[in-house]
Amino acid sequence: MELRPYFKYPSIPYLEANLDILQQPVSVFEKLDGGNCQVRKLNGRVIAGSRSHFLEGENVNRISWFKSFVRWVNSVPELYKLDERYALNGEWLAFHNIAYSPDKMNQFYLIDVFDIPSQIFLPYEQAMKVVEGMPLNGLHSLRQGKVSLFDLDVMLRQPSDFRDGIKEGLVIKDYAHQRFAKYLHPMFSEVAKGRNLPLNQKYVTALRIKKTARALLEECGVIEKDALVTRILRDVLTDQRVTLKRKDVERRLKDFEIRV
Repeated sequence: MELRPYFKYPSIPYLEANLDILQQPVSVFEKLDGGNCQVRKLNGRVIAGSRSHFLEGENVNRISWFKSFVRWVNSVPELYKLDERYALNGEWLAFHNIAYSPDKMNQFYLIDVFDIPSQIFLPYEQAMKVVEGMPLNGLHSLRQGKVSLFDLDVMLRQPSDFRDGIKEGLVIKDYAHQRFAKYLHPMFSEVAKGRNLPLNQKYVTALRIKKTARALLEECGVIEKDALVTRILRDVLTDQRVTLKRKDVERRLKDFEIRV
């Protein structure tokens, strides 16, 4: 069994385009706006990873939170207890778009455990058993079972567990069918409000461009215009099931005076 390839955590689509997930029992968690990261044990070594690659060599110096995350991984001997079949997916809570409480920052929060041979994410309670005895943070489940949009709106209005203020959003997970969806507070949505907006204005917002550019920088070390446009087209299709034209996305970059 080859365990070396990097298993990237999937992009989570918006709930609005995936409402049928609410027909199943789900687990609901607060969404965190941190650095998507991973911990693996390979051939007896514990290795840190970012959004899409292992953090080794010069990659460690690319982004500021990479270094603090790698230092943490190297300082936790209990991680050597990890079975090599598992990938620990988490959020390293460094500042991106949201200011969290200082006592919550620069810490690893487990969001999922991926079982590599079976290619599934473990139910969260089972995931926490995998890391039992390891000094890392788990997430509090806000709800288990069937939920409605009304239930989600109530949860979304409740204060964040990680900051003095509102939640960025919620992540809804149907582990039985391996389906996830996100439900963002309007303040943090990458979709502009307005029924009659042109599609490129509705879905290619300043916040989406900013988040996509940061993701490319973390993954590739550079932000190229063609790659930025391609990623936005892909994300809008994945998140909202909406197909945009490349020229319209390029026009929006000009509208925001984005120079790559």
